[in-house]
Amino acid sequence: MTPEERVLAVVHRAERRRARRPGVEVPTRDELVALLDATLDAGAIDAALERLVDEGALVPAEGRWTTAPAHTDRAKALVDAMMAEAFGEWMVAAEASAAFREFCRRVNGLPFVAFDMIDPQQLDAAVAAAGLGPGQRALDLGCGVGTLTEEVRRRTGATLDGVDFAPAAIRRASERTAGDDGLRFEVLALDQVDPPPASYDAILAFDTLYFAEDLDRLVAACARALRTGGRLVAFWSTMDVPDPEMAPDGTRLARALRAAGLTYTTTEHTEAELAHWRRSKEAVDALEAMFEAEGSRRWWEGRRRETDGVLPLCESGRNRRYLYRATRAPRP
Repeated sequence: MTPEERVLAVVHRAERRRARRPGVEVPTRDELVALLDATLDAGAIDAALERLVDEGALVPAEGRWTTAPAHTDRAKALVDAMMAEAFGEWMVAAEASAAFREFCRRVNGLPFVAFDMIDPQQLDAAVAAAGLGPGQRALDLGCGVGTLTEEVRRRTGATLDGVDFAPAAIRRASERTAGDDGLRFEVLALDQVDPPPASYDAILAFDTLYFAEDLDRLVAACARALRTGGRLVAFWSTMDVPDPEMAPDGTRLARALRAAGLTYTTTEHTEAELAHWRRSKEAVDALEAMFEAEGSRRWWEGRRRETDGVLPLCESGRNRRYLYRATRAPRP
């Protein structure tokens, strides 16, 4: 991506976040420099801002910039491309990192790298809820490098398809599982998912449905794709929202499930989430030197920021975590 494309993408990404959370601001010039310091220096960012304003793509306003309406579609496509590139490269590199593997071992307690808020007990619960076995077929939404997809196949003997928007992650998943005909991976964003009707016995989402821009559309597509009696199994965490939206029937996911005609049950895993973030704090505190020595301090800083942001919410009781098991009623 060119410097102009990266700057436009970062600005528009902040705008999209602000639309979901009104307290979020679009970045200042100095914040842009901090966000893009891995790829662009300050001079390149200043030049890109000037060119984007000149061409009418960005509108300056009191030291910040917003996307001009005529350039919104272009900016959205750039955000999607930038995020796919960045997440894919990060996940592949993190899987190969000894420091990150040790972080996951301490936090997730699983024998492989995981990018989800999951532990052995939660994984057991999700696999049991999916009810998969040999001869059945499942879809893993937002599979990343495919470690959880591969584990579900190992435990159940089912055939699994994994989709993710990051090409680098899909390449890594395909390379690692080459030779297993029961695993197939495809580059596909959540908002592009639309499987053929009645094509899956189960659809899995390990902390990924939040990333769909149109959750109702995605859940409706999943409902159509489930065979009679099929299961949509998803972990969903909600934080710092009004109390009614923290109840199992009040979350965005619950509303989308009902709109799609799916019936569901929930099991609560809020205590497990609190324990996860406490382990994350312990691991972050303990592993700084290991990340530093490896040259991957940026990943440590990311884990630190995330933990410092989420743990206080969990400790104050402003979160809930549920495992949803939604089923498709028999077709008339």
